[in-house]
This record gives sequence, C-alpha cells and structure tokens, in this order.
Amino acid sequence: MSVKETDRIDAIGIEESTNTLVLLITDPYQWVIQEFEHLKAFQTKINNYVHFIESEQYRSKYPDRNFDGFRIEAVFKYHWSNAGESFFAAGKKQLAERGLLKIADDDFNTAEIFFEDRKIAKILMRN
Repeated sequence: MSVKETDRIDAIGIEESTNTLVLLITDPYQWVIQEFEHLKAFQTKINNYVHFIESEQYRSKYPDRNFDGFRIEAVFKYHWSNAGESFFAAGKKQLAERGLLKIADDDFNTAEIFFEDRKIAKILMRN
C-alpha cells in the first residue's frame, strides 16, 4: 500500500513503551511526476488517517485497548518538491490557525494535530 491508496491504512502498530498507536504512510513516488495528483492524494490520506483516529475506527482492530497517544508517520523514498514543501507548510499553517496543529520544536518535519484541545496525533515526515 502507499499514499495513492487513500482509502487504506498503509501500516498500523503499537509503540508499547508509550502506548501509542502508530499509523504509517508510505510514499515511494517521485514528486516531480504528477505533482498535483501526488499532493491531492497525500492530503486525502492525512485527512482519512485523522478521521480514522477521531472516529475510533482503530477499535475494530484493538477493541480493548485505550491508547495514550496517536502518531502518524510518513516515510518518503524521495524528498518532496518545492511545491510539496509549500503544500505541507500551508497545510500546517491552516491547521495551526484553527488550533488543530502545533509544530513541535520548530521542526518542519514534525507536527502535532489537536482536536477539541486534545492532541490526537503526531505527524513525523522523514526521507
């Protein structure tokens, strides 16, 4: 699975040491090829992951587990393009203005998503 399969979770697991549910997005595609479609797919995928957490769909896989946190990680085979970087920066800014996101440690690659003043996910992006 990958970023282009927007209706699926690429990988899911538990970080036992922190009792955190981790959702992984894999992105094996180059950004310069079909850049707009790539950005749109990534946006849809993130939105679907946040909805998966907010609606507690993870309970179908882990019905008796109460997590202390949630994290969305994205792993890229190729570094994102300038448009991709602008897209991520704009998206983070919009979420932050709505009080839904805080950037951790001023690091472009790390952000935390909040819903109703409760942190629901941390996003880590790495190549």
